[in-house]
Amino acid sequence: MVANGCILWEAMMTKVLAAIDGTAVSEPVLAVAKAISNVVGADVHAIHVTGNGATTDAERHAERAGVALRLREPPVGETIVAEAFEPDVEVVVVGLRQMLGGSIPAGHVAVEVVQRTGAPVVAVPPTTSLPYELRTILAPVQGPTVVPERVIRIAHDTRLELIFLHVDDERSIPSFEDHPHYDAETWADEFVARWLPGARHEAVMVLRVGAPEEEIMTYAREAGADMIAMGWSQDLSPGRAMVVRVALERSTVPVALMPVRVRDRTSA
Repeated sequence: MVANGCILWEAMMTKVLAAIDGTAVSEPVLAVAKAISNVVGADVHAIHVTGNGATTDAERHAERAGVALRLREPPVGETIVAEAFEPDVEVVVVGLRQMLGGSIPAGHVAVEVVQRTGAPVVAVPPTTSLPYELRTILAPVQGPTVVPERVIRIAHDTRLELIFLHVDDERSIPSFEDHPHYDAETWADEFVARWLPGARHEAVMVLRVGAPEEEIMTYAREAGADMIAMGWSQDLSPGRAMVVRVALERSTVPVALMPVRVRDRTSA
């Protein structure tokens, strides 16, 4: 559905929910939330869960950003998740405390929110550059049969550049024996034609060979991506979601995690 040429995650979006904790990451969280709201024509609503001693700082950050702030009661993760399930909330933006090599890839609050929230969650690392502008989105895909509907909608927004990235390791790469460059380009063109009929030409597919989690981080830097957006099954248990885990641990730009619906997984 198209409304005034403005599509990102869902049409008729009314609220981008920004959860801030009063620490330094609150500023980039609010900046990213405002950038998303500018694209989709929504309002930013900020919340701060009291009890961590940073209420005054949270209020100051929200005032500087020109965003209304509501104070909520603990527990933090449960409260944010409950707010995220309000019917007018379509995107949740949270700060990311990155934990390289730990049992979980981020702070407990961020992990709880991304695993339990039905709406897309944008996790914002403290390294996010300010001022923040959303122009280029890198969308890693698992293969030609799994493309979340919300990612497809991104491609139809004329103000955003969308780059699909498909990474094969040495064992899974297709056998392009006669004309490898030509055949790879043909595969990429067919992918875009299949999943993005009518989309603008800036939506392209890039093919890489290597470890997916490493190639995604590398290409995000090379392409100057402002955001990494990917679908996932909301499971960070040991051995699962390695690409998402590495993105949360190491990305220097916001990571948008979009729960993959059943029909996304089986549409092919």
